[in-house]
Amino acid sequence: MIQYGIGANRAPMLVHTGQCATAAGRLRPASRAQVLDVLRHPQVSACGLCGADAVLDAEP
Repeated sequence: MIQYGIGANRAPMLVHTGQCATAAGRLRPASRAQVLDVLRHPQVSACGLCGADAVLDAEP
């Protein structure tokens, strides 16, 4: 899941697993490829609680 920010551009900000307890609000389901692409941007991070990057074997 990709969580988007507030505002006109609604840029991605966090990545969560589908089972994350803190995932709420402006979320959209995403494929593995989409999540890995979003994580390449410096303003996007993986949730520290669910560890979406570890689940995907992605670099933090």
